[in-house]
Amino acid sequence: MLKIKLITIYKYLLLGIIALTFLFSGFIQYFIGVSSTLYTLGLTAYAGLLIVFDILLRRKVIVNRFIFVYLFLIIIITVSAVINKSGLLKLLLYLNFALIPLFTSYLMKLNNVLKVDLKKTLSNVFLTTALIQLPIILIQKYGYNFLIGLSRANQKIASVDFMFGSFAVKADHALGFFLIMYMLSLIFKKRSGENPKWFYFLIAYISITILIMESNLTKLVLFGVISFYFYLWSYKKIGVLGIVVLFLMAVLGFNLMIKSSFIGNEIYQILNRFSPEDSYKAVTRGYEKRPQVVVYQLNYEPFKWIGNGPYDYYDIIKGEFKKTIHFSQIIWFYNDIGIIGLLVALMAALLIVKSLNLRRESMMVLLMIMLLYLFMSNLFGDISMMLSLMLLSNKEG
Repeated sequence: MLKIKLITIYKYLLLGIIALTFLFSGFIQYFIGVSSTLYTLGLTAYAGLLIVFDILLRRKVIVNRFIFVYLFLIIIITVSAVINKSGLLKLLLYLNFALIPLFTSYLMKLNNVLKVDLKKTLSNVFLTTALIQLPIILIQKYGYNFLIGLSRANQKIASVDFMFGSFAVKADHALGFFLIMYMLSLIFKKRSGENPKWFYFLIAYISITILIMESNLTKLVLFGVISFYFYLWSYKKIGVLGIVVLFLMAVLGFNLMIKSSFIGNEIYQILNRFSPEDSYKAVTRGYEKRPQVVVYQLNYEPFKWIGNGPYDYYDIIKGEFKKTIHFSQIIWFYNDIGIIGLLVALMAALLIVKSLNLRRESMMVLLMIMLLYLFMSNLFGDISMMLSLMLLSNKEG
């Protein structure tokens, strides 16, 4: 009887962290003024307490490859901090990049072990989260001049960063990642033989939401996901003609992409400004793109085995970037904890994808998506992005 009550408490605590992550983080940070760093640390501690609660309840610890990979990442971060004399505070804050994926992966595994009966409730929460984003970002888009005066956030927010929905302030990539994961969950259900309610409406609705928001990365991923699964459907239905359809869609899509000022500029940068010389000029003169930052690091800085120490690329104490404001998980990890830490992090990403029991082609799609977001954002440092992967757990057997 006591165990049943404790599991019920666990369920409510789990729902609490999901609500605080997806539904209320933007409101709390924007209108109340809780800093993004403090809020993330609070949610990480919350997730850790959930795990401690389960260990005390069952007197068991889930041990698998995740645990060892993340513990190895923690050791690398610690070693880098000690060697580079980064300081205790920077070390403790940087450990969040290992603890967030560790805790969220543990919780996903724990839900399967406990057989927590929250499928319907979580489905409703995630559906609500997906549906409310469009009206919220429309209000944010057209009400910026009014709403910005109500901000109590501890950071400046430009109009292009204002469409973060109900997610954390300026977290448009996190919102986009969630919407892509929700779309994939619908597609996976369809492919496994289920018939999700409002399937085509939700696909269209989410697509419109993504096209309105400012995350160009998410728009690219949206195009790739729809193209890939439409191709699989076409090939299954009409055989070789599906290949022709895919080719035509690829040509059309490429033409549309290069006509976009943002995407066209990105393609131009990759094709024409990718040399070490041009990358050096771009970084030193302040107009660099992320690929140029990577080329610059590999050609004009010492090769980093263990890195320059936690929060060397971005000094979280001072709130200042060392050289360039363009960042991502991959760029930060290579600079701060070196190639060893980066490879371990990529291994962790692969294990996360493999743990979701997806079909081979879907696993490859998800891995590519995660790599893109790792290159464009701090995926491991955003608990909403990591919890979004719960949407895909056991959806495509």
